[in-house]
Amino acid sequence: MRHISLPLLLMAALLSVASCVGVNNLRQMNIRSGKIVNVQLPSFGERTLAVTVLLDLQNPAGYVKMSDISGVIRSKDLTLGTFTADDFSIDAHSDKEYLFRMHLTPDSSLSFFRVLALLKDFSVDDYVFDIDLRLSGSPSAKGARFQLKNQPVSVLIKNIRS
Repeated sequence: MRHISLPLLLMAALLSVASCVGVNNLRQMNIRSGKIVNVQLPSFGERTLAVTVLLDLQNPAGYVKMSDISGVIRSKDLTLGTFTADDFSIDAHSDKEYLFRMHLTPDSSLSFFRVLALLKDFSVDDYVFDIDLRLSGSPSAKGARFQLKNQPVSVLIKNIRS
């Protein structure tokens, strides 16, 4: 399981990071499966790739909202790019599929085609990520901001169950 889809890893990162920083509801969640259902290539003159992932989540705990999601993925010597994600809510005591949309922007020093080539052979052992997001246990609350830096992408594998 050395090569895994980057968007699935990023979603696992969100849940993993959120559970590490104190939202107890996320510690009980299980990503049973995930698959990319849509890839929207950038229009002419744009660099951002939009990826929609279908996640099968089991949540025996309470409601969780993640918002203002952004981050960076890089190796020791190369910044792959930045990512953002649409706000995402997980219903309390649910066992269902969710659509999750992410936006991946290659670093300005990389060509779009170079990034696609890197993603094809993406190895989790080679990269780390920084992430910044807001977490809330209420649909109406903005939530507290959490940040983590230099997190190994490889630790996310345990959060994706096939």
